[in-house]
Amino acid sequence: MQKMQNKNPNNLKNKNQKPQIGISVYFKDFDKTYVEKILRTGITDVFTSLHIPEEDFSQLLERFKILSELCFKYKVNLIPDISPIGFKKLKITKTTAFDFFKEHKVNNLRLDFGFDDIRYVKELYNNFSLILNASTLTEKLYKDYIDAGIDIKKVRFLHNFYPKINSGLSKNDLIKKNKFLKEKNIENLAFVAGDLLKRFPYYDGLPTLEKHRGMHPFPAAVELLEDCQVNGILSGDSKISCESIKYIADFMQNKIINLPCVLYKEYAKYYDKELGLRVDNGEKVLRILSTRIPDIEPSKTADRQAGTITIDNKLACRYSGEIEITKNNLPFSNSANLMGYISPQFLPLLQYANSQYKIRFINTL
Repeated sequence: MQKMQNKNPNNLKNKNQKPQIGISVYFKDFDKTYVEKILRTGITDVFTSLHIPEEDFSQLLERFKILSELCFKYKVNLIPDISPIGFKKLKITKTTAFDFFKEHKVNNLRLDFGFDDIRYVKELYNNFSLILNASTLTEKLYKDYIDAGIDIKKVRFLHNFYPKINSGLSKNDLIKKNKFLKEKNIENLAFVAGDLLKRFPYYDGLPTLEKHRGMHPFPAAVELLEDCQVNGILSGDSKISCESIKYIADFMQNKIINLPCVLYKEYAKYYDKELGLRVDNGEKVLRILSTRIPDIEPSKTADRQAGTITIDNKLACRYSGEIEITKNNLPFSNSANLMGYISPQFLPLLQYANSQYKIRFINTL
C-alpha cells in the first residue's frame, strides 16, 4: 500500500511552540458559523467522533466533508475518533478506510476501542499521525507498540472523556496515569467540559476528570496543566466560548491568568492591565506588584470573603496603595478598601497564581 502524503502543514508530527488547544465538533448539532469563528482563534486541533451511537449518520458524511475542508483551510488538525463499529456505520472496511480518510483530507486519527490487531495499528501509523488512548494504556500495550516498530515520540496520547455522571477519572488516578506516561517520555492531552453547549444525549459535560463536570473550562484546564502533567487541552462538548479558548491560550502561551471580576467604577482603570505578583506571595492573599499610594482614605471596608480585591488605605501606613486578592475568607479590616470581587467560578485559579504569571482583571459587566 502506498504511503499517504501528509499535506497538512500543522501535522501532529511537526511539533512547534503553539500550545495544544482544541475543540470538539459533532454532526448532530453541527454549526458551521460557530466552527469557522472558533477556528480563527488559533486552536490546533478539532476532535470529532465517527462512532457515537446517537449520531445521525444520514447527514454525517456531508457535514464531515464540510468540517474537513474548514480544518484544512485554517491549517488545524482534524482528529476523528474511530473504531471498528464506526467503520461499519460508515460502510468502510479496514482496507478502504485509507482511501476514505485520504479523500476527506484527514491526516490524523484517534484510535478508540476495538483496535486489537497491532499490525493494523502499525499500518495506520505508517500512513497517519496517530493519537492513541492515554486512559487505557498499560505497560503491556506500550511494549506491544514498541515491538511493532511504532515510534512513540511520533504519536500523541489523548485521555477519554466521560459522558455518564460519576464515571470520570479521579484526579489521583489521572496523576498516576500521567506519571507513567511521563516516565515513558509521552505527551498527553485531556478534556474539559464546554461552557456554551453540552453534548447530546446526556448534556452533562464531557470532561476527563469527574470533578470538572460542572466546572468552567478555564480553571479546569489550569488544574490539568499545573497538577496533572497534562500537555494539551481539548473541550469535549459541542461548544466552548472563544473567550474560554483565549483564556486557556493566554495561560499556556503568555503566562497570563485572566480573572473575570467586577470592580467598583473608581477602579475601572485596572481592567485589562497585566499585573505582576510578588515572588513572596502570602499564604492567604495574592499581593500584586503595584506602586504604593500614600494617604488613601478609608472607604468601603468590610469582611473579605475569598476572591475579594482590596487596596490598602492609609491605616496600613507604608503599605497604602498595595492591592491584594484574598485566597481565603478573612475578617473585617479597617485598613483594606474594597475594589471588587472575582467571579465565583474562577476562584480556583487563585491557588495557581504566583510570580511566574501575570494576572489580568476582566470586566464581566
